[in-house]
Amino acid sequence: MVNTTESKRLELHKLLKLHSTIQNVYFSPIDSVSINYPAIVYSEADRTDLYANNYVYLFNVSYTVVVIDRDPVFVTQTVDAFKVNFPYSTIKTTYIKNNLYHKVIVITI
Repeated sequence: MVNTTESKRLELHKLLKLHSTIQNVYFSPIDSVSINYPAIVYSEADRTDLYANNYVYLFNVSYTVVVIDRDPVFVTQTVDAFKVNFPYSTIKTTYIKNNLYHKVIVITI
């Protein structure tokens, strides 16, 4: 597969399902999408390009990943597993919205 932003996104999607028990994984869902919980919602956050000879030689893409569930312990355990399996990740914040626990981690691949 060609190394593109989309190929990296698909790789992350597969790895998110692999490294958690959550199968409801959504990429930048629109408001009309009905989300089933527990869920992982992720979106592209940043892209870093490394240039060589006036061309992009290598790039990394960062994704904001939010783990959502009613059980705060489950959310924390899931994010902790991501932190172990994705060495270039940073846990950002935790919050409660609509009686659901949200934990945010930024993963770079």
